[in-house]
Amino acid sequence: PRRPAADAGRKALFKRLHSELASGRSGPAEVRQVVDELRRRSLLHDPRDVVVTISALGRAKLWQEALALLNELERSSSEPNVFVYNASISAADRGQQWQIALALFGEALRRAVGPDEVTYNAAVSACSRGARWDLAVGLLGQMQKGGPKASVVTYSAVISACEKG
Repeated sequence: PRRPAADAGRKALFKRLHSELASGRSGPAEVRQVVDELRRRSLLHDPRDVVVTISALGRAKLWQEALALLNELERSSSEPNVFVYNASISAADRGQQWQIALALFGEALRRAVGPDEVTYNAAVSACSRGARWDLAVGLLGQMQKGGPKASVVTYSAVISACEKG
């Protein structure tokens, strides 16, 4: 069980991580500082906390650090879930790394973590950023053949990819 002081410290760090990003006042250095402190205190063992942290790193354009955290989770006893993959794919996408984002999507499929609409949308967004309309349309086809139901977000991202391609 967690000690009350440790839990309060954890909550404070995650609150800071959220407020730093939501305010727009912080840059990558501030996000990195909070993440380093979370690591130092060994507070990144719960997949939910990892998702929040990977998302924060992705928004700060620190995609390499986000993926390092995914790798740390994979090396630990915790198996990455669909939410971890969604955050990781989005982090790679935000870092202009569409090929890495698609590789992560493929890994999520291979591990059968149950890719959902968010997973597909993140992958389609990466295709759009990479001007790979053909891959975006292919992902939409996968969704229509038995994947999660495509949404307005999905169709908009595919259209965007086609416009760029």
